[in-house]
Amino acid sequence: MFWHYLHSALLAVKAQGKYTIINILGLAVGLCATLILLLIIVSETGFDTYHPQHQRLARLEIVFDSMDNTQVAAIAGPMGQLLVEKGLVADGTRLTRRTLNLRVGKRQYLEPNVVFADTNLADMLHFDTLAGDIHQALTRPEGLVITQSTAKRWFGAQQPLNQRVMMPTGEPMQVLAVIADLPRNTHLQLDMIAGMASLEAIEGRGGLESWMRNDFYTYVRLADHVQRQQLEQRITDLLSQPIQQIVPDFTLHFVLQPISDIHLHGHAMNEFKVNGDARQMSIFASLIAVILFIAIFNYINFATATAGRRAKEIGVRQVVGATRSMMVNQFMCESLLLVFIAFTVALIGMLLLLPWVNTAFDQSLQFSMLWDLRWFIWMFGLFMLVVLGAGFYPALVLSAIPTLAALRGAGFKGKSGHWFRRSVLFCQLACAIGLAILGGHIYAQIRLIEQTPLGYEQQDKLVFSDIDSRELFATLPMFSQQLQRSSNIKQVAAAEFIPSQQHGNVVSLRSATQHQLSVENVLIDTVSSDFFATMGIKLLAGREFLPQEHELSANATSNESIPVIINKTVLVALGYSTAKEAIGQQLTLGWDPSFDTVNLGRIVAVVDDYYTTSLKAPLRPMVFVTGNVLQAKSQLVVSFDAGHYLDTLAQLRTLWASRFSSNFPRYQLLSSRVSALYRQDRLGSNMVNLFNLLALLVVTFGVLGLCSFSAQRRLKEFALRQLMGAGVLDLCWILGREFLVLVLVAWSAIILPTWWLTEHWLVQFMVHVGAQWWLYLLAPFLLMGMIALVVVGVVKLLGHVNLARVLRTE
Repeated sequence: MFWHYLHSALLAVKAQGKYTIINILGLAVGLCATLILLLIIVSETGFDTYHPQHQRLARLEIVFDSMDNTQVAAIAGPMGQLLVEKGLVADGTRLTRRTLNLRVGKRQYLEPNVVFADTNLADMLHFDTLAGDIHQALTRPEGLVITQSTAKRWFGAQQPLNQRVMMPTGEPMQVLAVIADLPRNTHLQLDMIAGMASLEAIEGRGGLESWMRNDFYTYVRLADHVQRQQLEQRITDLLSQPIQQIVPDFTLHFVLQPISDIHLHGHAMNEFKVNGDARQMSIFASLIAVILFIAIFNYINFATATAGRRAKEIGVRQVVGATRSMMVNQFMCESLLLVFIAFTVALIGMLLLLPWVNTAFDQSLQFSMLWDLRWFIWMFGLFMLVVLGAGFYPALVLSAIPTLAALRGAGFKGKSGHWFRRSVLFCQLACAIGLAILGGHIYAQIRLIEQTPLGYEQQDKLVFSDIDSRELFATLPMFSQQLQRSSNIKQVAAAEFIPSQQHGNVVSLRSATQHQLSVENVLIDTVSSDFFATMGIKLLAGREFLPQEHELSANATSNESIPVIINKTVLVALGYSTAKEAIGQQLTLGWDPSFDTVNLGRIVAVVDDYYTTSLKAPLRPMVFVTGNVLQAKSQLVVSFDAGHYLDTLAQLRTLWASRFSSNFPRYQLLSSRVSALYRQDRLGSNMVNLFNLLALLVVTFGVLGLCSFSAQRRLKEFALRQLMGAGVLDLCWILGREFLVLVLVAWSAIILPTWWLTEHWLVQFMVHVGAQWWLYLLAPFLLMGMIALVVVGVVKLLGHVNLARVLRTE
């Protein structure tokens, strides 16, 4: 019976001709967009699920309540081991990352992804071992594990096992294991692994035992059926006590981040790499729903509109004994066939577009992902959803046509059919208009981000990262003098934290004379002289730090006043009316909320506010000091003349070895660092606008199909009107006015929901565009223009029809 239905479906599809092609193309475009979005969602939601017992694995993170709820992905070294000893978790392992200069033979390599780990790392996390033994390598102090790509980069075609690598301290390491490169679907980022014994040999035990140094990524395996929230409270009660003994009144808590959630929900400080965004996945899922809705209802609308052409066929089938269930099965088979063809076309289109999607949207989609079981399940579910969604309603409608009406060729006519098609087209047009307005606002916001002054200059500045702080600040005066002899280099400065980087140190500020005037959670940054001039940060009053003040501040006691610079937000919070009024005033810098540990500060300057990271974060109160180095690593900023990037880099390479003991550090343009802050937003904007165009294309196919079919049914009417003198514009108005009226109605209905959605998305930015009312006006006019082009094209085709033959035969 099924093959009979399928054969009948093939004949019906063939009989529909051009209308079937239009219907399949519209459905295929919508399905192609849906499949690409679905593949991205499957890819992004499948991170770190390959680890054994991944459901029980979590990363322990610390949240500093006293520091504006700053969340840090790494914790102190002793914390994880204490949890295992107390039996709060089944097992735990630690990782910490360093940037090291390694020597392989006669060649030097700056390796930014060197990880030190506990010996049980491979018991907790999965690594594909290609050669050697990971456990043995992490147990031995000289043991080293490297990835396959690192082995090829270092040793070429040579056997990497037992090869020697020299550490910065001069101690030799031996490659004892080679692992496959980490899969793309992991939040981890590493090129080699050594044991904690190797770290101890390089840095000593101070960092491993410190309760105040949060640079150990700690992964724990939870016991079965544990309540995560209750466990987090017990962990907080246990681990906060040693910290509060060191810093009283300091409040914090701990959270357990499931390892499979880190990629989409992990946005703490010191992440291994920039993670994805769960909100983008929600946007993509919404796009899938909208595009599927438009594509499926295109099919339904067209199937019901063409019912009249098949009315006599339906009547004959009913006369010869076909029951309604048999008719439903027949039409469902036709739907199955059409959806299968459209699905095949969509899959081919997706495969062809995959390389372009990876390039345009910074994805890493691979053909091998098509064999993923989750992808197969979702794709099969999508296929069945489209078959049922697109075919079930037309099957019910067409099979319900009365026999006599069908034999007379009445089909699915009357007010119910007319209003159904208008309602479906109304919903499609409303979705298309809403998407266009939302996409336009997202694009406008990205443009605003690129044009909004951040409070500092980001162009023509090189940033050199993770340099030893003490060496950098000690060497900077002479190094800066050498660099500024070059005509290409304007200024040089150093800082622990620079704009585009999350700040990790906070203090409380209090007026030394009026204790009721205080500011909490103030970001503190140690900077060199000329920092503000180098960064282009505006001085509102006062002066920059003097070179000699660096040494004076470093040696000052708690009773001696050190020079400090505050920003405008602190100025307002402390009640000063002008920047000049604040100059010379005394402040108390409290290193804990109770001001038990303090320094005295004398305001020497007030600077304008600037955004420390992206426009999603508010302007923060900030205080700047010099000489008080708090971080192990700092950053060097070099401002150069436009167009002299390569010259500046070459000069720095030449002078570096003469002044610094370490090898040349990592570097990046400041503008590139700032741009990276909005990578996810920019990709999301591009994705929304692309699929916005695809949704418009699907709607165009639907309008083209309905317009062509309407013109075909009204050939006799149009022939008579032409004989009576109707021109092309008259026929266009008669054929297209219903569509144009529907656009206006859909536009008026979708304005408020679209306004709410755009405001909900824009509110995450501190600076955002207002309602772009021109977009609300432009979107419907663009859609009406598209419909007008379709109608004009159809009417032009009518001009080639033989009017005499139409009047004689129709």
